[in-house]
Amino acid sequence: MSDLKLRIIEPGQAAREVSLDEGMTFGRHPDNRVVLGDPRASSRHAVVVRVDGVFHVEDAGSTNKTLIEDGPDLSKGERFELKPGVAFEIGESRIEVMGASPATSPEGNPPSGEEGSRGSTWEEARSGGVSSALEATESSVSGSSGMRTVVGEDANLSELARRESLRTTRARIVVVNEAHGEIVDVEVDDFLIGRRKKYSPHLLLDDEAVSGRHARISYDGRRFFLEDLDSTNHTYLRDERLGPRVPREIQSDTRIRFASVETLFVTDVDAQGHVIPKRSYDDALTFLERERLVTASQRAEACAMAEAEKRHPGEILLRQGHIITADQWEHAIESGRLQQIIDSRTRGAGMKTLAWVAFAFIALAVIGTLVFKEQIFG
Repeated sequence: MSDLKLRIIEPGQAAREVSLDEGMTFGRHPDNRVVLGDPRASSRHAVVVRVDGVFHVEDAGSTNKTLIEDGPDLSKGERFELKPGVAFEIGESRIEVMGASPATSPEGNPPSGEEGSRGSTWEEARSGGVSSALEATESSVSGSSGMRTVVGEDANLSELARRESLRTTRARIVVVNEAHGEIVDVEVDDFLIGRRKKYSPHLLLDDEAVSGRHARISYDGRRFFLEDLDSTNHTYLRDERLGPRVPREIQSDTRIRFASVETLFVTDVDAQGHVIPKRSYDDALTFLERERLVTASQRAEACAMAEAEKRHPGEILLRQGHIITADQWEHAIESGRLQQIIDSRTRGAGMKTLAWVAFAFIALAVIGTLVFKEQIFG
């Protein structure tokens, strides 16, 4: 068994990881080491062989060939060296070669009992809106047997809980366009962004600067991560260029640029599972109106549409185009949060002042009473 691992991504399925080993096979037949439910995969599609100590993937006579990303399409008996960074496709499924991580077990699952395990991740998520979705999923899965299944000990339950949590967050990407924007829901925990249809991206960006497989957004059950996939023109988190294959955590109302395409990432809940307060958006709109970036009527219309569509007003403004940019909305959100901090401190200072006034009043009253008694009974 080698130190390399394979990350297997099938359409509509959670990504999984397995250790790379000589003789492992890929295909639809259940006898394969890696069984693919992909209808375009052959029964025995490809096999891993070792030549002079080096691992290669070899096409096993498949109907649709084995496609090497940025490389050749393999026919029967043709091989390609496997090393970290190489990716190949079998039908609509994608297999990526990675170096082994010391934080994972040989089968690619987080070791139990450690902070990075799925079980602890879900325990941490037991608060706010996400926890209720998780507990409801637990109940539906374990209730019929009369036994409570602990999250993290049952892989099926953990997967169901993660999907329910993802649904509850209602993550989406707002593609900003001068004429008219687009809002795309993030409905899978391994969300691909790219330009070429053959890679089946969940967000298809028709822009020549965007790579075929440009970036991905992944979800671990509590947090979202953005990862550049060795794109030609890079992925930017706000104005920071991301290094390839280095996932970075992202929060709601964060600006992301794929090459030249500006977008905004939005969720309904934060990483702790708490619903993002409506005041954050009200304060952001107040800032935009004060800066004369939106009018009162535009604000009212955006709020009405957001309420009807169960979205945030910033999404509506960006989708309409020609009103604000993603950078302006992000700045408005940050300004709104700063205003909340200032208001909180002002209220705190006001309460302290009131307390001192009350104390002084009481002290004067006591002193006055003592002086009066001294004069009467002196």
